[in-house]
Amino acid sequence: MKKLSLLLALLLALSVCLVACGGEKTEEPADESSVEAPSNDASTDASEDASEDASEDASEEEGGVDVNGEITGENIAPNATYTKSLLYRQGGADVQWAYDETKPEAYPDEEGVSLVDGAFATALDYNDPAWIGFHMGCPDYQANGYSYINFDLGAATAITGVKVYVGTDALTSGITAPSAIELYVSEDGENWTLVNIGTPLNAGNEFGSECVEIAAATSTQYVELRLQGAGWMFVSEVEIYA
Repeated sequence: MKKLSLLLALLLALSVCLVACGGEKTEEPADESSVEAPSNDASTDASEDASEDASEDASEEEGGVDVNGEITGENIAPNATYTKSLLYRQGGADVQWAYDETKPEAYPDEEGVSLVDGAFATALDYNDPAWIGFHMGCPDYQANGYSYINFDLGAATAITGVKVYVGTDALTSGITAPSAIELYVSEDGENWTLVNIGTPLNAGNEFGSECVEIAAATSTQYVELRLQGAGWMFVSEVEIYA
């Protein structure tokens, strides 16, 4: 009887042990396909930033001149100071209209601001103060081969181009648009670099104003326009865009 009870006790203990051992779960290795890959957000952000920077750099290199070559930006000429070569001093018919330094300027730069005051001459009126008169008969034109207008922007400035408003009345008065307007730039006002050349249409029998656009995507403090032509060269306004 005692042997039977002892046997039953051993069987019960064995059953409990088997249940306990069988209830433990063995941890299976994680499914590699379900493991989430590390985020590439940092790499993506860096790539996007680099792309944006490259786009901005390309835009800056265009210098404000659009795909059609149109000069864009703000006209800063009124805020600049300028000097110019001699204007013509006309002696009169008794001296074959020769240059006479003792005479007043025939078409003066009123108060030294006529070129940037926003006044545009369009009518056949030689008394219109909007026009100033350069002439190939001036001594400095004879020495240099051109008349000039020199602007100081005050500091290095990114410019997109220049617009020059010139007059023509070639048939009746000998006033012609310049044959060429050369655009030079300089960092120090002494050493000059040619950037571009504007060529007026130089057409039209009636007196009028023509806008000559000269694109220039560059940075400079000094801007100089050199006018070449025959006889009179009338200029009413200059605009510099930045």
